[in-house]
Amino acid sequence: MLAFGLQPPAIECSLVRRYGSPEPGTRVSGHVSHFTRRGLEQLVVAQGFRVDAFAQASIYSGWLLASKHPALWKRLLLWLLSWVPFKQDVQIFRLRPQPIWDI
Repeated sequence: MLAFGLQPPAIECSLVRRYGSPEPGTRVSGHVSHFTRRGLEQLVVAQGFRVDAFAQASIYSGWLLASKHPALWKRLLLWLLSWVPFKQDVQIFRLRPQPIWDI
């Protein structure tokens, strides 16, 4: 489900509502807090914000930068892993307050 940008069952980003789910009206069932982009975006919009910009990053690129002098094959592997779409595990949102007339 993550590959399609949907929030998996039993992995919630809120204790109140199922944000990012294909069935948002269903009962909240999970307690693990992981977010899809759709789930986090719906959550912040519901709190009165709008997403001004979005970017993703990978922890692999951080490991690559943190390594002093890794072997070439390790650097290549970390660089390749940093470009795998489902391994982009850091989401960065720039939020703006939603104008009162848009609510």
